[in-house]
Amino acid sequence: MKYSMLLILSSLAILLSACLPDPVDIVIPQAESRLVISSQMIQDQVLLVQVGRSLSALDFAPAQGEALSPELLDQILVRQARVVVAGAGQTDTLRALGAGLYLGTGITYQTGAAYQLSVYDSVSQQGVFATAEVQPAATWTDLGYTFEIFDYGIDGIDRQDTTLVLSLAFEDLPGGSYYMINAYEASLTRLENLPDFEDLAATLLAPTAQRTFPLSDALYPGQAIIRDTLRLEGFAPGDTLLMSLAQVEETYFQYLTTRARRAGSLVVELLGEPVNHPSNVVRGYGMFALYRPRIQMLVLE
Repeated sequence: MKYSMLLILSSLAILLSACLPDPVDIVIPQAESRLVISSQMIQDQVLLVQVGRSLSALDFAPAQGEALSPELLDQILVRQARVVVAGAGQTDTLRALGAGLYLGTGITYQTGAAYQLSVYDSVSQQGVFATAEVQPAATWTDLGYTFEIFDYGIDGIDRQDTTLVLSLAFEDLPGGSYYMINAYEASLTRLENLPDFEDLAATLLAPTAQRTFPLSDALYPGQAIIRDTLRLEGFAPGDTLLMSLAQVEETYFQYLTTRARRAGSLVVELLGEPVNHPSNVVRGYGMFALYRPRIQMLVLE
């Protein structure tokens, strides 16, 4: 996810009597460390929640060569929280998978119903909660692809760049609607041998696996079927691609577009101060969202 850096403007030079002013101590207020929530639905009954703690941008400075160490990850990933989702007469206590990830499979989520997420971290003794309504499912009508190949040479060595061009179409739901398209790179062999939801979660949440594209139907006025093209780098024939389509709430759409503009990830959001992100988490940061994804698999040839 993204972070907002605190910018320190330099002191003013006072050129009086050719003297420099005495140094002034500057106290920079830092946002309180809070729990940061991110959620993702893999199937209608499979919910993943990631829980972390925010850090000040002053505590981690990658621009100065500071590396993301295991010790720092231990500070930001909440590994032993109590995470509960309740609503529509059902309650599910999510199971810890490690790395701050929690898996829930005990609720059959109903379109239009509201559910509340409650998270309590016994280490920091912080608790947060958020409420979300399950959005209707969107429907793919077409999904195809081609490869664009660009040949070039550097220092006499032939090289080649490959761009995956996706042609997609889906039905636009009534009213002002917002959508999220996720592209996942996955191993076909692993997908064919998934023993349970944990492996599916691990496949879809690998650090480099997911690319997210938020869309608003306001960009496609009067179109009952939304058609567009996505261009993805880093794919080649032989790869397996999972494409997920979901309608999302407007607040979650705004959250996704904010993340996209800042070109970050959830870890980056934890390391920074996500106070400027849209959020529905009470006493914390991040976003809890519920939707019904529809997944198509492409084996690229």
